[in-house]
Amino acid sequence: MARTRVVVLVVMFAGALAASAQEGTPAPAGQATLAVGRPEGAPARMTLADVLAPAPPPPDQDKAVPERPKNLDEKLEDFRKSLPFDMHGGAYLYYYQPFVGTAKNDMQLYAAWLTLDAKADDFGFHWEERFRDTPLRPFFQSNIWDQEIYGSWNTPELPGLGSLGTLKMGKEYTRYGHFWDGSFYGNVLYFDGFKLDPEYGFSLENSRKLGDFCTLEYDLQFFIEDGRTNGSLGGGASGSPPRDTIGDTSAGGRRRNDVIARVAPIFHLGADVDLTVGLSVQDFRADFTGAAQDDKVNRYGPEAELKIGSVTMFGEYDKQRGSAVPNDPLGGPPSRDNAFWWAGIEYTWSFLTLRYNWSEAIYRDSRLRETLHNPGVVFALQKHVSLWFEWMYWRQDPPGHASTFDNSLNVVLDLHF
Repeated sequence: MARTRVVVLVVMFAGALAASAQEGTPAPAGQATLAVGRPEGAPARMTLADVLAPAPPPPDQDKAVPERPKNLDEKLEDFRKSLPFDMHGGAYLYYYQPFVGTAKNDMQLYAAWLTLDAKADDFGFHWEERFRDTPLRPFFQSNIWDQEIYGSWNTPELPGLGSLGTLKMGKEYTRYGHFWDGSFYGNVLYFDGFKLDPEYGFSLENSRKLGDFCTLEYDLQFFIEDGRTNGSLGGGASGSPPRDTIGDTSAGGRRRNDVIARVAPIFHLGADVDLTVGLSVQDFRADFTGAAQDDKVNRYGPEAELKIGSVTMFGEYDKQRGSAVPNDPLGGPPSRDNAFWWAGIEYTWSFLTLRYNWSEAIYRDSRLRETLHNPGVVFALQKHVSLWFEWMYWRQDPPGHASTFDNSLNVVLDLHF
């Protein structure tokens, strides 16, 4: 089976190069604001409004051109620049249309958010607040929560070494493996608490240029305890088995003493070609009220990403030893030997982005396999407005029978400034 998955990843990469509700509805991930968006300094993306805008008339050389009044976008930018901090915000309006079982369609404010960033010399502050009509997950304590909040310090240059990186303290995302796949709905690693997982502790992060050919990224993190706000499914008062430690509120589940290390060199192979290869390790304690349920969990996994112009491909494999929860996803005995596969491809042309992501979890002790297929398309209608369409097909394959957990169309209106 491992050979089959390697072939799947190779076919995805080669193809891109050749072309240059089981009960309950799983709430999707939602894009990680800022971290998943357009990288700082990247060129502005073409939008449909740009394509349809009429060309300006040629200037009359003999007539003075009157000053054009500022539009709303320019006024908003002037207002933001007048503030002593940088401010962004937005909202996801989400429509869910299932095609399986008795699941019903739904429309909701998935989440709204506000981010503030301030700097004073080498010190910084970042705060992202999120809110919605109801708690995002059954184990959330409120419908308003801190997604990230931390202070940072850019360490000084050392003779012969340069800066060691940025030191952060507070609540921030873990940096295990490939960060995200660009989707709204998510993947099996997200629903098991791997990805977009904010925790409380310390972090040292750096991206150091090693000549023209290579840039070295590394992250070293120690989290005292989890942040209680990741996207794992189940737990709380839902009646469904928790898929991550923090979801087991009846047993006081907490993730403690979480150590993460990641190193990922980026090789610049051409003017528009970058190859990233990385390795991550993680070790934490799954802590419950009953000490007999406690377990030591460790993970390790390689990752790779290839960018060629407007095409991005990635793949990741993860191995987990130890059980983060005292059950498997179907409520059976826990599996302490698990493997995860995750891969995707994305292409952006003008105002259109196409992507396909695939993920799979193998809970070996439970003989359970889960597979998620997630194709999608995003239309950038305007600088501050995007329209997302994603299809999710999620299969669960336990011994004896297979079933469809979710088969749905997901439509998102993404408003942001």
